[in-house]
Amino acid sequence: MKRAREQKFSLREKEVMLELIDTHKDVLFGPLSMSVSNKMKQDMWELIANKVSAVGNGPARSSDKIQHKWV
Repeated sequence: MKRAREQKFSLREKEVMLELIDTHKDVLFGPLSMSVSNKMKQDMWELIANKVSAVGNGPARSSDKIQHKWV
């Protein structure tokens, strides 16, 4: 059984994703420390996913999908 393809990211979704990732790159890609935890990184990916989903008119994007798109 074939899996349905997901809708491509719109230009606006990509712009918002790029802006947010650039703004929070220290948390997302920095080393773990007393001030940055895995939980904080995951929460930041969730925040980005929520904001990207808010501007898109397609399906809601998960943090895993956003992270996979970027990396």
